[in-house]
Amino acid sequence: METPEYDAQMSTVSDCMVLTTDPKDIEALEKALDAMAFVKLMHASMAAGGAKLSPEPDTDEVGTYFDCILGEISAASLFLNEASFARVPEMLRKIADAVERKNAPWTDPSGYTEPPVAPVVIQGFRNFADRLDATKIQARAALQALKKVGV
Repeated sequence: METPEYDAQMSTVSDCMVLTTDPKDIEALEKALDAMAFVKLMHASMAAGGAKLSPEPDTDEVGTYFDCILGEISAASLFLNEASFARVPEMLRKIADAVERKNAPWTDPSGYTEPPVAPVVIQGFRNFADRLDATKIQARAALQALKKVGV
């Protein structure tokens, strides 16, 4: 779907294409502009979420944002690895299965059809369950290694 931002980006591509006709240069430019658009989108998303950011989009801030997300997921994995949460992976898989069964696509007035819950979100429940299982295995291996060396 074309938006004013997309039109502005394509205008920039067109302006730069006047400088070169080499397909490799044009492809590289298009990839760079896509990357810039992604950074701008993430900057806007982070700002909307309340993050304290520089006024202009910054790739370092986006990198830090992803590092924070991965850190939060890792911390949640370790927390949920505690014995009292042993059934969490099974529960996550059941949630994914239930949402998937009830995730019938709907059509908006313009005719665009999509499921109410994106398939990537449903798969995220399964992936997180797998991550929790892997964390348990890694934690057991670490404990066994520590026992071997007498800690």
